Amino acid sequence: AMFVVIFLNQCLTEKKYYSELIGLVAATACLLIFGKEDFLIPTMIAILAFLTVFKKPLGKMAEINEKYKNELAEKSFGEKEIINGGKTV
Repeated sequence: AMFVVIFLNQCLTEKKYYSELIGLVAATACLLIFGKEDFLIPTMIAILAFLTVFKKPLGKMAEINEKYKNELAEKSFGEKEIINGGKTV
C-alpha cells in the first residue's frame, strides 16, 4: 500500500510521467519474465540501470519543466514564485 501512495503522490506532483512509466514498464516486464515470487529485485535493478543510462536526457527535461513552471508563474503572478512550497522570491 505504501508503494501505491508514493506512486500516486509522484503522479500528482509531476507534469511529465517519465519515472512512473519507467517503473511500470520495468515492473511489468520483470513480472512476466521472473514471475511473482522473484520479480522485485530485478525490477529495482532494471529501474536503476535505466535511470542511470538516461540520467542526462531526463535531467534536461526536468530543467526545461522547471524553467517553464517559473516562466508561467512570472506571467501569472507578476513575480517569480517557487511552485513547491508556495513561497515567493
